[in-house]
Amino acid sequence: MPDFDQIPVFSDLPLITLLLGFILALGAVLSRVSRFMGVPVGLLFLVAGMLLGEDGPGRIHFNDYEITYEIASTALGLILFHGGLSTPLSTLRSAWRPALVLATAGVLGVTIVTGLGMWSFGTNTLAVALLIGAILGSTDAAAVFDLLAKQRLKGRAREILEVESGLNDPMAFVLVFALTNIVAFHDSDLRQGLELGLILSLSWQLVIGALVGGIAGLIGAYLLRFGASGGSALYPVLTMATALITIGVSASIGGSGLLAAYVSGMILGNRNIPFRPTTERVHATVAWLSQITMFFLLGLLVTPSKLLEFTVTGTLAALWVAFIARPLVVGGLLSLFRIPWRENLLISLAGLRGAVPIILATIPVLVISARNDGGSAEIERLFGFIFTVVVIGAILPGALVRPLARWLDMSAGMVAEPAVEIELVTAEQLDHRTHTYRVLRGSRSDGLSLAEVAMPPGSSVLMVLRGLELIPARGDTVMREGDHVTVVHRPSAHDEIEAKFVAPEGSD
Repeated sequence: MPDFDQIPVFSDLPLITLLLGFILALGAVLSRVSRFMGVPVGLLFLVAGMLLGEDGPGRIHFNDYEITYEIASTALGLILFHGGLSTPLSTLRSAWRPALVLATAGVLGVTIVTGLGMWSFGTNTLAVALLIGAILGSTDAAAVFDLLAKQRLKGRAREILEVESGLNDPMAFVLVFALTNIVAFHDSDLRQGLELGLILSLSWQLVIGALVGGIAGLIGAYLLRFGASGGSALYPVLTMATALITIGVSASIGGSGLLAAYVSGMILGNRNIPFRPTTERVHATVAWLSQITMFFLLGLLVTPSKLLEFTVTGTLAALWVAFIARPLVVGGLLSLFRIPWRENLLISLAGLRGAVPIILATIPVLVISARNDGGSAEIERLFGFIFTVVVIGAILPGALVRPLARWLDMSAGMVAEPAVEIELVTAEQLDHRTHTYRVLRGSRSDGLSLAEVAMPPGSSVLMVLRGLELIPARGDTVMREGDHVTVVHRPSAHDEIEAKFVAPEGSD
């Protein structure tokens, strides 16, 4: 008879499993509340991590900055890969020029203006002030993607914000590494630290990241066409492998893994890949799980009782970044592209901070702590300060974006999420797709028959779902609020068709 008392039991495993399940369920339920409020859902997981940390009821002691940085950086790479995968070529064509300028010169400009503000607030040295500026200089891809998931905007504002948020993280990482090097190893001497070798090294990271991402995207597309079998389930495995290998290879040879992930995702997303709907759905789920993991770990890392001292200074810094530094720099750069002032203002004020600045703040903590010269306590205070700025800075602009869009007459309504979806899942990408739209009150099709709705060439309504009744599509079928209309159409016609069912009558 076996002695079961001698078998090791992992007593914490059931509790950990229960906790993970609860957090995932909570995130899925509260995501609707988060989007309604205009606040990134990641903040909820920051709070959850803080509640389970050493100051909260959970009493979990966790202060491993290194493992947090490694996990969070990988999670961010997977989020950016999904962002690139879901970015159509039409969006890139309309937004890449202003977005690229904002992702490079914009991040540098916000870094400088924010740094000067921090220096005037009493930061010890200009180099440290600029380091804070670099940490806060980029928008957060997860926060921006989440905020815009159901928001329709007029003009190119949405496209510019999405592409900018996908491209600007690598620039921010490069600047933070450079300024951390100056603060840690050159006694905050900017003249001594900004040497030619460092500038070339930073440029190398961006160039190599873009090249690795491009090559990986092309190889990944080839493998998807010829390297998988066994149905649709294995294709997302290959795309996930592409994302992880891309990040790893780029980082191993000194490139930006984040830029590589975004570029490879964009190339894959705009190629003819098999089982596209299944692949995109899997990566959307992975991006969600990555966001939950990233924010939760960062919330667990911080000690809430140590944040109270930064309430006033953190609020002032958040206001400076959101309403002075970013609008001043971004507004000036966008004026070079003759962006209409309403779009310019909305883009300038809609740059949300999220997990990225907190991840960036772990870099100086790790570098300076490794020196073991007594400076780690002070640099950990910097982490607490950045955490406070990010939380306040995510709440304020996030809650203002939708009212501001309405006030500027830039809102084109919310994306109506259908309760049903019918799709064709094929190994070969068809030249037509199916999509289901939910008819909103006051939209251009509300009250019209199908014969009266002018559909783009090559598009046709397949059927209408009204409640639980499935109605075959006929010319005399009248659209009503709440109907779900399944349409077969060319990919290029998606926006035009969506506008007919969800945009208010008379909108652009």
